[in-house]
Amino acid sequence: MDKDKIILEMIGGRSGKLLDVGGGNGILGTKLPKGIEYINLDWSKYATIKCDLNKGKIPFKSRSFDIVICSEVLEHLFNSRAILKEIKRVVKKGGIVIFTMPNEYNLYLRLRYLFGENTAHNKPFQGNGEQHVNLPRVKDILDFIREEFEPVEVRYLFISHKKYFFDPLINALAQVMPTLFCRNVIIRAKG
Repeated sequence: MDKDKIILEMIGGRSGKLLDVGGGNGILGTKLPKGIEYINLDWSKYATIKCDLNKGKIPFKSRSFDIVICSEVLEHLFNSRAILKEIKRVVKKGGIVIFTMPNEYNLYLRLRYLFGENTAHNKPFQGNGEQHVNLPRVKDILDFIREEFEPVEVRYLFISHKKYFFDPLINALAQVMPTLFCRNVIIRAKG
């Protein structure tokens, strides 16, 4: 199962306004069911509303959104804590928030570092805004989200980009030992 499918599962049959914080190319918006008004808040050319999230502000009124998604974004921001607070501010009471973040200490990355390889998203001195400035473990991710939200559901996912035959086995291991085997933590929280 891929990350977007899990996000769609977590949204379920909900409708209303959805804010995709750092939604990049907006591909998630093309997969949503009818009844959801999609807004992509990003600095890219695909954004519905352009915004530099490193400034720590989301340009919407409080309690404006039924659903807020923040997928693979917080690890890129210098001021992640401010955006976490802003997400809490813009989601409606009773709404849902879904976060995804990479576990930077999974076995796959540890082995790459051990053998002197660097990962594509952590090239030093690139300064292109796409590298990870935060390198969290599973525990760090959960503790960080709990600062502002109450997680309702946590899923651990191993994603290989080439779809190897052993992916189902690694995904099963990720459920038992997420620190070592999960590459992405997906959290659904109450608004």
